[in-house]
Amino acid sequence: MDKDKKSEIHITNNFNAPIGQHIDHVDTINFRMDGDGTFHFGMVDCVEKPKPKQELSSEQLARAIENCQQYFWGNSAYAVVFCICRDDYNMPPNMSAFERKLESLPYKRKRDYVCKTGTITNAFSDNNIYHSHIDKWKEEGADERQIKLRDELRKELAKNFIL
Repeated sequence: MDKDKKSEIHITNNFNAPIGQHIDHVDTINFRMDGDGTFHFGMVDCVEKPKPKQELSSEQLARAIENCQQYFWGNSAYAVVFCICRDDYNMPPNMSAFERKLESLPYKRKRDYVCKTGTITNAFSDNNIYHSHIDKWKEEGADERQIKLRDELRKELAKNFIL
């Protein structure tokens, strides 16, 4: 190894957390190795994980979808709704269950577009942007209509509905 180069390694420990358990913190041990092979250990950091955002109620989601129908361009626009729920509200990324949930929401108005079985899966196959986190869409070249729907849905979902 070149003596002028240094390596840094960060190790994260969550060995004691059962699969599926919410982890409130992560212990990190930092150390680096100098070019001569000498290890230097740093302090152990305790990093708090951000708490998940509140859960969306069925009514909130239904009203947001109804109020943003003018920004939908087709059934495939429901992939944007799915990605917001996945990334902002920590909903499980089960597309078929999400499609069923969307079609069972308590809508009060007729929608221009519906989310039939396979809609979200097809949208993901046709457009790779949906695999990315929604905060990275603009820099990764998402269509303007996807960005607009994302932003309008986020505004609607952030509102406090009186139910």
